[in-house]
Amino acid sequence: MNMKKILTIAGSDSGGGAGIQADLKTIQAHGMYGMSVITAVTAQNTQSVFQVDAMSPESVEAQLDAVLSDLLPDAVKIGMVYDTAVIHIIAEKLKQYQPPHIVVDTPMISSSGQELLLPEAKDALLTELLPLAELITPNLPETEQMTGMTIRTTEDMEASAKMLQQKYQCQVLIKGGHLILQSSNKADTGISNVENLEEREINHTYSHISGGHNDEKDRSVIAKEYRADKNVAKDYLIDAAGTGHWFYASVIYSKHTHGTGCTLSSAIACNLAEGFSMAKAVECAKEYLHQAIAHAPKLGNGSGPVAHGWNLKRTDRMEAEQLQQLTAELTEKELLIFDFDGTLLDSMDMWDHMATDYIRTQGIEPPDGMEEKLMSMTLEESGEYFIRECGLQKSVEEYIQDIYEFVLQRYCNDLVLKPGAATFIRQMYEEGKRMCILTSTGRPCVEAACVHYGLEQWIPFSEIDTCSDLGMNKRSPEIYCHVAEEMGVAPQQTAVFEDAPFAVKSAKQAGCLVCAVDDPSAQSGRAVIEEYADYQIPNFLGLIMNKDQLQGTWKRSENQVPCGTGEEHDDQWSEQNRLCKCNCSRDAAKGRL
Repeated sequence: MNMKKILTIAGSDSGGGAGIQADLKTIQAHGMYGMSVITAVTAQNTQSVFQVDAMSPESVEAQLDAVLSDLLPDAVKIGMVYDTAVIHIIAEKLKQYQPPHIVVDTPMISSSGQELLLPEAKDALLTELLPLAELITPNLPETEQMTGMTIRTTEDMEASAKMLQQKYQCQVLIKGGHLILQSSNKADTGISNVENLEEREINHTYSHISGGHNDEKDRSVIAKEYRADKNVAKDYLIDAAGTGHWFYASVIYSKHTHGTGCTLSSAIACNLAEGFSMAKAVECAKEYLHQAIAHAPKLGNGSGPVAHGWNLKRTDRMEAEQLQQLTAELTEKELLIFDFDGTLLDSMDMWDHMATDYIRTQGIEPPDGMEEKLMSMTLEESGEYFIRECGLQKSVEEYIQDIYEFVLQRYCNDLVLKPGAATFIRQMYEEGKRMCILTSTGRPCVEAACVHYGLEQWIPFSEIDTCSDLGMNKRSPEIYCHVAEEMGVAPQQTAVFEDAPFAVKSAKQAGCLVCAVDDPSAQSGRAVIEEYADYQIPNFLGLIMNKDQLQGTWKRSENQVPCGTGEEHDDQWSEQNRLCKCNCSRDAAKGRL
């Protein structure tokens, strides 16, 4: 086995969340061999940096020679370098040994504002290290220092990236996380500071959480003036050819983001060593980091670390041959139908302890065996149980309202999409693939979650069907036939992504191509999935990493917009939001493409 070798040149973080420690954890999570050259030793935890002791230039040189002369890395990531003499040594050794990929994390200012470079060393960093880099990854404060620009818009990010590329002759990734914090207010993002997430203003009704009647007046209305793009983090890459690439991820409002810059650049270095193009290396690294933030262990009293090893728990990997075969079959399908909970959203385990979580918010410790007793109860019966057995000081009506609000809040703030889900959906949208969501979950939760995670940009509310709205459930193949026909597509030209065994069976019986997405809640029905699913995937990462297989197959004309009227509206096409301004209706969509 020819294991890839990654060298990190950075400072040591005694708290384990950033620097050398974060880099090595990331490298390990990518299945590669990590090596280190330590430039400084810090005494820090999640709350503060107490001391920084720089390593001597002689020590750094000895470490570099020891590693590079024997274990020439497939990629090098450079983080905190701290002083001028050390920068001279690093630049000299990189020129001598010439590793194939060099990623420089432009270590000047941390995302928290901590100075990572002595003032007199700045020029050495810019003139000696950056020109050696294949990629640099500055955050916005660092970009402003290097360019002299004030960056407040996405246009500013594009201009600054172009300026840096021309100046240092390298590829540039501008990390735009600060852009959201700079412009944030209660109306835009729902945050008052980095640590605390305030409740977003959502105008809604609570008639459906997990079902109900098909009543138009009960459908949720997402907050007025609320825009998904204000809840989306944007990074910008300009590659070696001068081509710009935007990368999007739903914002996770968490204080546990220590070391995210180190983690991202290390992941990119790993992906470059794997042979990925720069754009793909960045895209997959961002997905890895997004999941690491979402699964953060919430350690310490300050800015805690992310979960670098979130993916190490998975043992189910899809074989490359099967992945390519699935990709090929998807190119032939006209419509993709996605289940929501357990398929796109990692949410099923939430329901196992929902009641316990709620009752604790009321200052009540749940009695033993409560969850088992509640399983056979209606919502009203559970309210009566809490009042009678737990001393809940609310009426049944107040309790039901509380539960609806509690569940909706969880869907908006506490859950995370399956790895690669948002990126895969965006890629399919950009390639012109038609998509919809078919779910048993109530519409208010689904719509609110789609806004929060930015999915409404690619699958609008009009393309969401709930079992409650249709008056059918997923135990019948009829529901998949109905949705496909509603979209003007035959079931045989439809691919369905589901996690529940009974839904997998029904979709297959309807004549669809069925891809089962792994979820722990479905383990008891594994035999059914094995029998009826055409493919089984652990998540969507393999599909987005396999994008080169897809490119060009589903590409629509650059200047043409499919419209429900059957006409092409070149002048109505908006490149900014990629939406047709004529607002094609669901019924009219049957004539599209």
